[in-house]
Amino acid sequence: MIIGEKDSFAIQFEVNPKPDRWLFGHICFIINNIEIGDYYDETSLNTAVGYLKDLLWYTGIRNEPTLFQLDKVELFWKIDNALYGNSDISREEIMENCERFEKFHALSPGVDIFDKWKGYLIENKEQGRLIIRNPQEEINEYFIKAGEFDFVIKKLVYFFEQNYSQFGTGGK
Repeated sequence: MIIGEKDSFAIQFEVNPKPDRWLFGHICFIINNIEIGDYYDETSLNTAVGYLKDLLWYTGIRNEPTLFQLDKVELFWKIDNALYGNSDISREEIMENCERFEKFHALSPGVDIFDKWKGYLIENKEQGRLIIRNPQEEINEYFIKAGEFDFVIKKLVYFFEQNYSQFGTGGK
């Protein structure tokens, strides 16, 4: 099943025919008709949907004009280094970096199908910029409509809550 528009932003998924409490299946993002994530790897959709639901905490606050102006490579490394890269800074600086930059996560840490990928989303009023590093370590940029990312994730979460709530979807 696909939720969203493949030529912009969509989530493709398939639930295994005999679901259990882990709700195993397949899931990935499709951005500009390009598959992001390891769709053919089986994963717990219960966990994946829960982590994606957590990204909705940042709906409407993924904007920062000075960062939005950076080129894709500089933007990727600015966010990535702030979140994961510098162990020589103080605990206070680490906390400040997390508070400022964690809202830009687009590929949820903890979802195994995205283990080889890293991605961040920053938005302004009109558009979103998805900055994705693929398994070959190439940094690519995709433009989507502002709010589209959250809209598609909300539809996915709603689908799972309506159809698979008996398996505890939407939580970790």
